This record gives sequence, C-alpha cells and structure tokens, in this order.
Amino acid sequence: MLSQSQLQLAKQEAMRQIQIQEKRQELIKIARKQEAKLRKHLNLDKLMAVRLVDHFPKKGILIPQNEFMTPTNQEIFFPRPTIHFTLNGPVGSHGDGNWDGCAYAILIPLRKIFSRIFNLSPEDTYIVGGLTLPRGSLILGTQSNLRNKNGGNAKLISIQEGESMPFTVRRILQEKGYPSAHINAWDWNFEAQTKAIQEIAFGQDIDSKNLIKIAARMGKEKMPHDYSIFGEIEKSIKQLHHLMFSNFQPNIKFIEGQISLNQNFIKEISSMLKSKRRGPIISSDEVRSLERLEQLLVYIEHELEILLHKAQFKNQYGWESSILEHSGDLVDKEKEWLISQTDVVNKLKESITNQDHRETKKLIRSIGRQERKLYSVYAKLQEKLKNLRADTSFTADYSDIENQIKYYESILAVTLSGRIGELNKKIESNDFSGAQKELAYIKQAIVNLIISFEKLKDLILKREKFFKKYYQAK
Repeated sequence: MLSQSQLQLAKQEAMRQIQIQEKRQELIKIARKQEAKLRKHLNLDKLMAVRLVDHFPKKGILIPQNEFMTPTNQEIFFPRPTIHFTLNGPVGSHGDGNWDGCAYAILIPLRKIFSRIFNLSPEDTYIVGGLTLPRGSLILGTQSNLRNKNGGNAKLISIQEGESMPFTVRRILQEKGYPSAHINAWDWNFEAQTKAIQEIAFGQDIDSKNLIKIAARMGKEKMPHDYSIFGEIEKSIKQLHHLMFSNFQPNIKFIEGQISLNQNFIKEISSMLKSKRRGPIISSDEVRSLERLEQLLVYIEHELEILLHKAQFKNQYGWESSILEHSGDLVDKEKEWLISQTDVVNKLKESITNQDHRETKKLIRSIGRQERKLYSVYAKLQEKLKNLRADTSFTADYSDIENQIKYYESILAVTLSGRIGELNKKIESNDFSGAQKELAYIKQAIVNLIISFEKLKDLILKREKFFKKYYQAK
C-alpha cells in the first residue's frame, strides 16, 4: 500500500512523462511541417549517401572509426563518433586519402537516414554514432568479397573483378535513377549538371555555397569536419598526446587554457546530448556515441590536471628543475639521494655534523614519518605499474607516468643533495634556526612529492578503468 506522499510522487512522475510525450509529439509535428516546406529546396529522393570502405559492415551495421593516427604515426585510440559519406558519387582522392581501391561501396537513400544527418555537404555528409543500414541500401563488392556475407537489410550487388569501384558506383547510381557526381575535396560536379539541378534542387543552384543555405534551412550543419566540434576535439586530443609523450614542457598558462577549452567541449557535447534526448526522434546509437565522447572529455580533464601539476611542480623547484633539463642524468652525488637507493633519515643523520640539538632531532623524526609515507606510495606506484606491464591484454601506454615518477624522484634527489651542504653550514655555525628552515624545506619537498605520487596513483587507476572500459578491443 503506497503512502500519501508516495502516491503524490507517482502522480507527479506520471504527469512529467505525459508532458514529455506531448512535447515530443509537438516536435514531430513541427519537424514534419518543416520538411514539407523544404521539399521545394531539396529533393531527398534524388540523393544517395555513398561510403567507400575496406571492411564489410557485419550484419549491415556501420560502426564509427575508433582510432586515428597522430602526426608521428603512433596509433592512439579515440572514439571518433562520426561516420562520413559523400552524396551521389564516390569520394575522390585528395590530400587526406585515396579510396579508389576500397573493397566495398555502401549506398544509402538519404531520405532513410536524413533525421540522423549532422552535417550536410556533397563532399562530407556525416552522422553521429553507429548506423544499421535501412532497407533500400546497397553494398557493392566483388563476388569473392561478398561470399557468405550478411548485409542485414542491405542488398548485396556483385561487381566484376578488376572493375573500378568509383566508376561502378556512378554506373549503379545512374541505373537507379540518381544523378551521379564527381566529388572533390570541396564540392561536386555532375555528369549532367542541368538535369541534376532540376531533379535535386528544383532548378536552384546546388553548388557548395548555395547548399550551405539549403542545409541551414533544413536544420543541418554545413561545415568541414576539421572545423566542427568533433574535429576540434580530435585536434585537442592529438595535442594532449603530444604533451604527454614528448619532451615539450608547456607552461602553466598554456595548460590552463587547454583545461578551459576542454571544459567548453564538455559543455557543448552535454548540451548536444540534452537536445538529442529531448528530440522528436531519438537514436540510441547517436546518444551512446555522444555519451562516450563526453566520458572521454571528463577523463581528459584528469590528464590535463596532472600536466598542470607537473608544470606547477617544475615552477616551484625552478633551479633544481633546470639542472635536470640542462645536465640530463643525475651525477653520482645526487643519485645517492634517490628514493630507490637510500633511506633519507639515516642519510640525513650521517650527513649532519651535529645532531644533538633538540629541535633538529625533532624535525628529523618528523621527516622520518613523511619518508615512510613516501616510500609506501612509491612502492604501491611501482607495483601497480609492474602489474599493468605484465597484463598483455591491456595496451594503454604508461611511459609518460613512469617518466614523471623518475622526474619527481630526481627533483627530490637534487633538492636533498643541494640542501645538505647548506644544512651543515648552518649547524657548524650554531645557526640552528637556519638549520631548522633547511630541514623544514626538505620535509616540505618530501610532502610535495607524496602529493605528486598520490595524484599519479589516482591517474593510473582512472586511466586503467577508462581504457579497459572503452579501448580493450580495437
């Protein structure tokens, strides 16, 4: 038996669901009216989306590309959420690639996927998220390539061995009654231009410039992928990857700018998600893909925070940091103070000429407590990295974190070896106040390193969780 308050909550929820459905029906009516008005601008029944690929879409399902190459040709994983097509012709070869030798061509009547179109342009029409090919779709390929293949709703059409795929696509389009076009990097050119203009745009000019206006009227973007929110995010990911795995040392202001940019990306994708969830037609593939991208951006914030901390750490230990940059490896005197090589407190006791001063002894004991904590965090970090390296099923790169551990450890070693001489001078001159300041500086350096290691440990766990969730399989 529900209580009065529970009944009230149930009633409120029911009313909310009714309002959502009413709003959705209202949006559907508006969309249909808008489409009816726009039929005089663009004839969707004369447009075919074309995609050339080397991999057969199993069960007729297209999946977004999940990886791309960095400028250094090192493969990194990234959930590119978009699937790209050209209109009424195969993509032509240009500076970004050559698709002439692709094994398959996928042809989809544009009307069947129009509600999914994010960007509308002849050379680069794209959707967000995966796509189950609708009825009326075609998959072209040689008989040997199509043997025993399941194209789902799509019809499989065999082409002759050695037949040019671009030529075949245009031939099939013409046979099906579609104006066929040659697509370059920025526009399209029809084999029968006058006829195409009449059939596709009812006599209006359909060059790329005019199509921008038509796309805007139809509620679609007309922007090259590189300049879209998705292209901008890809550039940002490539830059982050460069910062993580190169010797380039960005300053604090630069990283703060990247954090701000990433936060703007999160806001824009979140807003897009909100709009899609409330839209008249909801695509679960589209929503899932955007959610995945949103999660990536949230994760990236952790990576950027670590880079910011490293820059702040370097700024704090300016002279020690510059010694490492200019001299490379540590000298023997400094290596003696590495965490992995020494017991800091005992080393301090050996190095200090006078340990009888009460406050000095008290500070050394305090350093000992921090040192034990430092060793504990350091050991856990090394053990975690060792286990990850041993896990052959896990391919995420942790070399940047390993390098940061060495960097932080080296900074401490340089700090300690440099401070010991000053510490002894203070003690020998009975300047115990100055000696305590030196010891306090050493203690703070250890505390700072603990904080840095804790942040790296947290990042390792986040990176492991994120990459195992999304990128275990290519």
